[in-house]
Amino acid sequence: ERHEKEINKIKEEHKKEKELLEASYDEEISNLTAKLADVERLWNEEEAEHEETMAKLRECEQNLEEKETKEDSLKEKIENLEKETERTRTELQAELQELDEDGDRRKSDHEKQMMEVAKERLAVTNELKSVSEK
Repeated sequence: ERHEKEINKIKEEHKKEKELLEASYDEEISNLTAKLADVERLWNEEEAEHEETMAKLRECEQNLEEKETKEDSLKEKIENLEKETERTRTELQAELQELDEDGDRRKSDHEKQMMEVAKERLAVTNELKSVSEK
């Protein structure tokens, strides 16, 4: 009977230890589960942040491409305008030279006409002198 009491006592102690261990394990499992839930939540937040950052990056890349395309288009327009300006400048210089030459011709023609008129006046004056001398 004494043996049985000791065995029961030992069994009771084992049972209490087992319950304490199980409670300790349950608490540890609960803590680890909570930590795992926190890690998963943080992971999901980081993943969502990453996706948002990647979307912004793609948008920035698209905007950059659009700006580069516009810049290339503007550079091409500037080049075309510069070529057109040079072509117009050349044409205007040719027209100006032509006008200068035409002006020089007209001036020369005018000077010739004035010489002719002067000769005619001189001839008339000489004729008048000779008539008046007679």
